[in-house]
Amino acid sequence: MILHGGADDTCPLGQAEQWFHALCTRKVPARLVVHPGSPHLFILDGRPSHREDYSRRLTEWVTTHTDR
Repeated sequence: MILHGGADDTCPLGQAEQWFHALCTRKVPARLVVHPGSPHLFILDGRPSHREDYSRRLTEWVTTHTDR
């Protein structure tokens, strides 16, 4: 899962899109989630709704893709 800030100047959105496309081309299960207007460190100081969404999606992804 690629969780990316839409306003990330450190790692532009195009890089995340290229990575996502490369994974999909190789049939790797992948998801790209873009948080609009969020900077590079949105998980630390971004909008509360984006931080909550990030945590929820990350937890779901790990739970789904690891052995219990």
